[in-house]
Amino acid sequence: MAIAKKSTKRGQHKLEFYAALEEIKDLYHNKGYVVYTLLYEHLKEKYNWEMSYITFNKYAKRELVFGTPKTGGSKRSSHIEAPKKDSGVAAGENDNDGPPIAKANFRVGKKFNLHTVDIPEDRIL
Repeated sequence: MAIAKKSTKRGQHKLEFYAALEEIKDLYHNKGYVVYTLLYEHLKEKYNWEMSYITFNKYAKRELVFGTPKTGGSKRSSHIEAPKKDSGVAAGENDNDGPPIAKANFRVGKKFNLHTVDIPEDRIL
């Protein structure tokens, strides 16, 4: 006879975590509970949580390490945006005074040939 797994409503573990988020942050940052297993065991006893340690670890990393909750989008989205270059140059103009940079073509069977790239005469050394 198989033991029935306790069913939980969708999102219940997330609610359990975020309901205690202020205390979790206080314990982590101020009280020295920097090891997730100790923090989880302390809070599981106190709040009688049903969530597993793996679920707790997922939310704790998201909130305590990165500091911002995950937003929609791809799984590889980053919190840091690259600075945008605003040089005032019109689209299509080349503002590079250095040597010309050609993009290599790595298609199978076709070699990159520097001489097939159109380079203006005034840029050749």
